[in-house]
Amino acid sequence: MNPQHAGGLRYAPSMANTRAPSRGVIVCTEGLERWGGVEALRGREALSGVPLSTWTLCGDPRRAVEQLGPVDDLFALSADPEATQRVVALLGETWGERLHPIAMLSDRNQASQYEEDGAVFFCQELDNAAKLIGVPWRDARLSLVLLAYNEEESIERAIADARRFAKLSFSLHEIVVVDDGSQDATRARAEAAGEGDVRLVVHAENQGMGASMRDGFAVAQGDYVTPFPADRQVRPQSLTPFLPLLGPREAVVGYYETPHTSGVRSWLSKGFAALRRGLGGLRIPYDGTYIFPQRFWPRVDGRLTAATSFVYSYELLEQLSRLGCGLEHVPVRTFAREHGESRVAKPGRIIRVARELFASRTRALTVGFKDRLSRRWGGGE
Repeated sequence: MNPQHAGGLRYAPSMANTRAPSRGVIVCTEGLERWGGVEALRGREALSGVPLSTWTLCGDPRRAVEQLGPVDDLFALSADPEATQRVVALLGETWGERLHPIAMLSDRNQASQYEEDGAVFFCQELDNAAKLIGVPWRDARLSLVLLAYNEEESIERAIADARRFAKLSFSLHEIVVVDDGSQDATRARAEAAGEGDVRLVVHAENQGMGASMRDGFAVAQGDYVTPFPADRQVRPQSLTPFLPLLGPREAVVGYYETPHTSGVRSWLSKGFAALRRGLGGLRIPYDGTYIFPQRFWPRVDGRLTAATSFVYSYELLEQLSRLGCGLEHVPVRTFAREHGESRVAKPGRIIRVARELFASRTRALTVGFKDRLSRRWGGGE
């Protein structure tokens, strides 16, 4: 079934940043002791050239901003919800979307609480915070493909996440939302969240994650393309360690920094890895997300990337590798699910994935056999 493109949605390429934006950071010192304090942040290579000033809860963050000098983007790092609230209240109107409050978390489940207080980025180590503040900027276009099925509760924030990170790290961006047959207000809310940078692809009925990725990648116009789930369990800030390794012929692939260690999820993860390699013949592992140069997309063999579930990503990565695209692996962390429930452990889904792996292997063998025959009888050998 062919996807539909939302004709009523205004879309225009994002305005280019003609230069890398300058950055500064203010740090609230309260509560940072468990991470080594502000001194553990100073001098990190990722923050080279980034001015830093501090303030306390009994002080005024505006004074800290004055000490920085002129900057384009302002990061505000804190480990205290009250500090985040004060930053937003005193600086939000002046700085607008150029203000980026970062919350230091001792537990990933704290993200929702800090987000309600105004935080937009979340880190569990100071090193990750430093790399986020100093994330490399490049003069290129990024296409972020958001995969959405009944995500009315999270789609607007998912779009905002994508836009904010893209503006920090690329001169141009677009956000491609693939609505995979949602029965709720996902489409309407995605349309409302557009600022000229959102393109909407609509499936009349649910077709699966693989079909959504394929249709999203097909319309993406960026130099680099990356998929994300609209449920926000994996967010664009995860790309921070990816970007230094990304190149015109290099893709970067994620793996979970903290894999499942017990229970049903651990068993399923190990079982799937064995099936992926043995039954599907798919060698390249991945978790969370990946980013690849769009230049390879037109050369991907559609016969070998036909899965409609998440198996599609494994097929695509195999194709990229065979086309000469380098693959680097980088750890990513997930966030707690905010709405809905996971469908990973449902028996029906497990059976469908096993069938898809078998079908993927069958397609690969069949295509390989036909191509060999074609070369032989066509004079290629």
